[in-house]
Amino acid sequence: MLDRTTRTEGTADQGFTLIELLVVMIIIGILAAIAIPTYLSQRDNAYKAALKNDLKNAATAAETWAVHNSGSYLGLEDTTLAGERGQGISQAIEVTVNAAIVTATTYCIEGVHDSLPGQTWHYSNLVGVPSPGTC
Repeated sequence: MLDRTTRTEGTADQGFTLIELLVVMIIIGILAAIAIPTYLSQRDNAYKAALKNDLKNAATAAETWAVHNSGSYLGLEDTTLAGERGQGISQAIEVTVNAAIVTATTYCIEGVHDSLPGQTWHYSNLVGVPSPGTC
């Protein structure tokens, strides 16, 4: 009798059951389903932030252009804008900034990020902040 109880207590389970493994896999799947869209959303937010930053740098370049040209924005072009903003350009990503509308007293700059297809942002000296959409 004593020998029989010792034998049953001495044998332990060896490994996990199939149900336990499936439960762990389901939990990992749920966590991945929550984490992956959040990560992708944060990446898009970073692209938008880079685009807004480049638009602000281009606006500073446009203001610098006006200071050097008696307060007029006339003659401000894409190539001039790129030359004026110099090191403010995002080097690791592709942001295209264009001087869309330029008059003597106003300007509007449009920007597009390669990783955000179909999204155009603009910066106007009348508004003073980057906004979604075209000029």
